Amino acid sequence: YEPADAMESASGDPAGVELPRAAAASLCEVAEAFGVDSPRATLLAARAARVDAALDGRVRVTDEALTRAVQLVLAPRATRLPAPPPPPPPDQA
Repeated sequence: YEPADAMESASGDPAGVELPRAAAASLCEVAEAFGVDSPRATLLAARAARVDAALDGRVRVTDEALTRAVQLVLAPRATRLPAPPPPPPPDQA
């Protein structure tokens, strides 16, 4: 099994997969939150999301593709982890 063969047999060309502006902005925000300063890493994550979507036969990047790209590209390069969200206030019953 060769990854290049899988790419050739994919139903879509990654170059033809749309990365919405909001998705690109999300990748930039996650990269910043993870302390990833290299714009190349963010570009690679965008490409990975487009390839993921193409392998699924999609013409637009999905949230699932973005999540996988973050896990595969940005998370390993993280120099810090974002702070967890604050806990919800206790119920006032």
